[in-house]
Amino acid sequence: MDLVKVIILGAPGVGKTSIVQQFVWNDFSEEYLATEEKHTYYPSVIINDHLYELKISDLPAIPYFPANSFYEWTEYRFYGLRSATAYVLVFDLTNVDTFQYIRTLREQMAESRDMRTVPLLVVTSIISSNNRPKYSNHLKNRIVAKISDHGSEITKWPSAVA
Repeated sequence: MDLVKVIILGAPGVGKTSIVQQFVWNDFSEEYLATEEKHTYYPSVIINDHLYELKISDLPAIPYFPANSFYEWTEYRFYGLRSATAYVLVFDLTNVDTFQYIRTLREQMAESRDMRTVPLLVVTSIISSNNRPKYSNHLKNRIVAKISDHGSEITKWPSAVA
């Protein structure tokens, strides 16, 4: 069984934990609780008749992506940011600042490690006026962009909002 380490990153309050819990447990909580520490989930998935064990790390917002292993160890020693197999960057479609946050993280990631073979998925949520994630019943979250060329940069705010 192959282990795939996935790190979920995004600004505070964009729905990272809700997205993870919907994926892992098919559950959505109306209650908003800020993530204060790393939470790790270990679901398994079958893709093309192959079993994968996922290690999904849901993190609180980080001020920057560590530039090297020294900074990762001193600042984020338990997060495993630089050794992830894949990343999911989450932003709120109604808040351009949350998009800028993941764009900056993506730039820092590209400067600090070789991202050519590291899958990066950008996912959006829509936060309702009462500050809770709001998802469609069928999809529960909307994938805005998948970076198919792993070396690509996120450069534009989605046209649906602009």
